[in-house]
Amino acid sequence: MAVGTIVRVPLQGRSVRGWVVETDVVSATDPARLRPLKKIVGAGPPSELIALAGWAAWRWAGPGVAFLRVASPENTIPIAPPSDAGSGTEVDVDAQARVRVHRWAPASPRGALVSALLAETGSTIVVLPEGRRTGALVRSLAGSGRNVVVLASDQSGAQRTRAWRAASAG
Repeated sequence: MAVGTIVRVPLQGRSVRGWVVETDVVSATDPARLRPLKKIVGAGPPSELIALAGWAAWRWAGPGVAFLRVASPENTIPIAPPSDAGSGTEVDVDAQARVRVHRWAPASPRGALVSALLAETGSTIVVLPEGRRTGALVRSLAGSGRNVVVLASDQSGAQRTRAWRAASAG
């Protein structure tokens, strides 16, 4: 099972949604006390987003589950079989080591700053602590020819699933 897979786990008589955030872990709890997963639900965020969600939760002192929910499809997406078509490049998922902080005047448009920080090729994930000015940033990036996908907690389940599919497709 891959990091990011969405699962159902038993918790105090209920079945709750969870995410695989690490594999090959040695449990500090007696293995006899561990309960099996109830179900593997489907695809979830890739390991890079799991690491980013952990960093964002630490940075804004919020619950990690809130970031994992936004990074996940609202509806079930079947797990795709592994593909050999990838670039074969290793991705560093240590989000702590890859974080840069830039000071920017609060009322200044963020488009120029974010545009300057985007990767030349591939994808860049931009995390905003609040969504009030997301529209202006999206218009600025899209206006410069970037393909922008927005995943926000206030979107409907269907909207988030469509956005999640578009983002995961590249």
